[in-house]
Amino acid sequence: MSHSASLAAIMTLGANQNAPYRVADIAFRHSGFTLARLKRVGDVAIYRQSKSGLPDAYEVVLIQRHEAYTAFGKDIPAGEHYPRSEQWGSCGFTFRTLKDAERKFGELAGKAKEGAWTRG
Repeated sequence: MSHSASLAAIMTLGANQNAPYRVADIAFRHSGFTLARLKRVGDVAIYRQSKSGLPDAYEVVLIQRHEAYTAFGKDIPAGEHYPRSEQWGSCGFTFRTLKDAERKFGELAGKAKEGAWTRG
């Protein structure tokens, strides 16, 4: 996205606090782990969690959203984010195998399609 397009996107936040949402990262680091998105359908995603010397794990998450806000004098645009720690078990799940993660992914994607879950 060009600088002018970025500014235009940020400027639209004042008029519409719900758009545009910055899309959740495809890969990021957290607490010494590298998380890389393997699959996403709607708001359901699978991330591979890796750390040197440890076997990979897989996290199935319901992508969360936040509205634009200001914190410590800095404007934060509306965006998507990984579930918070306190949401684990309802919006985020960790599995040792990709097969188990895929099973949970299918379950959550089906519920999301039916409108059976709400963002935490």
